[in-house]
Amino acid sequence: MSLIAVDKTDFESAVLDGELPAMVLFFNEAKQSSINMLAVFEEAAKDLGGKVSLFKKKYVGNGSSENAYGVESAPTTVFFKEGKKVGELVGYYQYQEGGTLRRKINELFGV
Repeated sequence: MSLIAVDKTDFESAVLDGELPAMVLFFNEAKQSSINMLAVFEEAAKDLGGKVSLFKKKYVGNGSSENAYGVESAPTTVFFKEGKKVGELVGYYQYQEGGTLRRKINELFGV
């Protein structure tokens, strides 16, 4: 499965109404940490395909999605299950065995 881009028009239908648990990366193309995190999400999307949906959304600072889920900076990863926010990580994390991001995915989604 690949990383899917969403914006304010399809956020709810894609992320909240989806059948699978979801992770959304709020990113800022001007920040190197966000660019690095996009690569991490691409890797995770390939590994987690069919188990977790992975999305990317440009961070616009004062956007409706950002406000609704308490996102104050980029990169921020927000985790959703059954349409509800169940967790978040702020900053850059590698997708490695035993790492923070993998532990959080396992803790929240059991995968």
